[in-house]
Amino acid sequence: MNKPKNNKCLDCGTLILKVSKRCYGCSRKGKLNYFYGKHHSEKAKRKISKKNSGKRFSPVTEFKKGDVAWNKGGKNPKIWGEKNPNWKGGYFDVSTGYRILSIEGRRIFEHRFVMEQYLKRRLKTEEIVHHLNGIRHDNRIDNLVVTNSKDHEKHTLVKLQAKRIVELELKINKIIK
Repeated sequence: MNKPKNNKCLDCGTLILKVSKRCYGCSRKGKLNYFYGKHHSEKAKRKISKKNSGKRFSPVTEFKKGDVAWNKGGKNPKIWGEKNPNWKGGYFDVSTGYRILSIEGRRIFEHRFVMEQYLKRRLKTEEIVHHLNGIRHDNRIDNLVVTNSKDHEKHTLVKLQAKRIVELELKINKIIK
């Protein structure tokens, strides 16, 4: 069995631990590469061209005369806003449970928007809109309260403690029966 020796590459002189005469980089360069200088024949080029003629490679990237290019800052009027088949009325739900509205290019949480409309003023950044029943997509005005961060913590803690008390009462009732 041939053991690999510490050889030097014939082209660049780097040490290689192979039986071969050239390192990996030099063996893939230029004339030593199998594909060096190989091209499709004219017959093969015609065959490939004929096979692909009339085909659209991607309908999304197909550019029509009069359209604004995707990278030129214009919005394609055919797919934006109400004309989009996925249009839901200008809102979308977030994984955290909140709903976000898109109004005149401005994105805002629906519960903040509802409270702004009710108060007839913009909310300050330090004002927090609290959901009384804890359901984040329930944006009825009677379920919303404007608080600051300190009071919001109290609302949340009181609610969590009340929930825990109810759970413990249920456990006690099961044990007694």
